[in-house]
Amino acid sequence: MACLNSPRTAAGAYELTKNLLIKAHAEYDINYRGYLANHLPHGLYTLCALGASTSRLQQFYDKYVKKLEPISKTSTVIDSSNWETNIGCKGSYSDYLRYFDNELEVKGLKNTFDLYFSQLMGESLGAALHPLINIGYAMEFKNPILLSEGLAYVCITPLRDTSKILNNADVIGASSDTTIFQLIEELQSIKFPEIHNDGWNFQRKTEFLLENYGMVFRDLIAKWDLTQGDKLLDKLNELTEASILAVFGTYPKQIDFFLLHGLTGNHAVRILFQNLPEALQRQILKVNLLGFLTDYVVQRCPKVDINFITGYKETNGNLTWDVILDKTISTDEVHVPKVIRCLTHFMEAVPLPQRSKLFTDTFLKQCAIKLVDIVQEEEDFLF
Repeated sequence: MACLNSPRTAAGAYELTKNLLIKAHAEYDINYRGYLANHLPHGLYTLCALGASTSRLQQFYDKYVKKLEPISKTSTVIDSSNWETNIGCKGSYSDYLRYFDNELEVKGLKNTFDLYFSQLMGESLGAALHPLINIGYAMEFKNPILLSEGLAYVCITPLRDTSKILNNADVIGASSDTTIFQLIEELQSIKFPEIHNDGWNFQRKTEFLLENYGMVFRDLIAKWDLTQGDKLLDKLNELTEASILAVFGTYPKQIDFFLLHGLTGNHAVRILFQNLPEALQRQILKVNLLGFLTDYVVQRCPKVDINFITGYKETNGNLTWDVILDKTISTDEVHVPKVIRCLTHFMEAVPLPQRSKLFTDTFLKQCAIKLVDIVQEEEDFLF
């Protein structure tokens, strides 16, 4: 833990990252190859936070941008009168980017976030949670251009039909004893045969669930008690712990790619939670839970076995945190550093008495060891 509690950010790292992202903002699209998400901001800021040198940041940037594509220029004018009616127009990224760039110039970071995120919270679960993740990075590192990119991303790839679930999720009496994994057990008892359609991508499967099983998710969310304001942070911690178990406790020697996004999405929620009033804190917890539950169903409701974590035997001996961080910073696989950061941030932000007994520092380190041991390339994930 000593290395986690000591300053890690290299001199000049954040300034370099900010300048590189200003350059990228003007040049590169939010997607490439049609549907893959641009992870450049995530990668740079995560490497910064983990202690990467400026030369490593520049190296990561130079290699990563080779796969990106230039922003497609279109001529649609998005303004305050039509920004909502054009939501869902996939080819309008540059138009929305101009709009939100201008809004941020006039209103500033916090006011723009307050105005728009509350209206787009549920929709930000689209594109495998990447818009939500982008907005989380924007607010964590106080970067307006990332907020512009994140809001524009939501608008071109929204997850539809969330409002009817989230806004009506209080129709069943909640119980303070209901846990997330009790909700998962209920889902495991339901058959979702359509999810086995290999011709659908992750977003299409999620949309299908909301269209056809929306009330199932509404009723499950309503059972999870969010009525006590002083317990909301505990609920956030429960979501983090459930997300960690979903990533590391579902397969003995594999890491599920989409369950992993549930964890990085939860990190974004943890950041955004701090920027919201209590009523919207409740709402973002519902959003996070909806994303977690639908993600779990799309990935076929795997059962959790704690032994897949505690009993995992690494191939490279007993790794220290210093070795884990060095391996993480040196990898070109962009998701591994983000997940390691989720784990270290949770360790640092949430004291032991506020965690479940299972989630000791040793247990979280074992999760980190499993990740860096198994995943060297994106192809190493389970899809």
